[in-house]
Amino acid sequence: EKRIRQLHARLKQTEQRLKRYEQPPPSTIPLPQTPMRPRFEDYADKGWDAWEAANATYTQQYAEYAARKAVEDDRVAQSRARQEADLQTANERVKQAWTKRAEATLKRNPQFDLEAAVRQVEPNPALDHFILHSKIGPDVLDYLAKHPEESERFRELDPHETYVEAVHLEQKLVTDIQGLPSPSSPARPPAYVKGAGPA
Repeated sequence: EKRIRQLHARLKQTEQRLKRYEQPPPSTIPLPQTPMRPRFEDYADKGWDAWEAANATYTQQYAEYAARKAVEDDRVAQSRARQEADLQTANERVKQAWTKRAEATLKRNPQFDLEAAVRQVEPNPALDHFILHSKIGPDVLDYLAKHPEESERFRELDPHETYVEAVHLEQKLVTDIQGLPSPSSPARPPAYVKGAGPA
């Protein structure tokens, strides 16, 4: 079960990487609260000079606050832009890899119909993720489409069980299908796959 152990070992690493897309990194400069404009009635018995001094202090504090907020807003915007660009690049790589794998499956099985297979299998989110990222994902999908009892069994599994069983199925297909490339490592699970204990 070496590949199962590899899957479990990468689980926490995957969750940590995905957290980058959930929130921007913490600011190194804490942003103060918005300064409060002084009220004239609070200075009615303190004189005009006190009122002007309070306004001058407020103006200075607000200018400093606005400048620091602008820097912080720009930092957050740049962080989000980098995250979105990284995510778009990653998605494009996944899309290109999937296209190549689907083409390879079609060469081995010209009758393979991707859309029909998806309708027949109705993969749960965890299985859908595995199929998308597995080196032989289209072949896994093709197998499940031809074995509806297996598809039904997968739909009843929780996310962790789905990944464990999908890795076993992947290994079986590599053994059974001549010319099928052997994946060097299991597909990485999404962040919500829990229960990373020994299989």
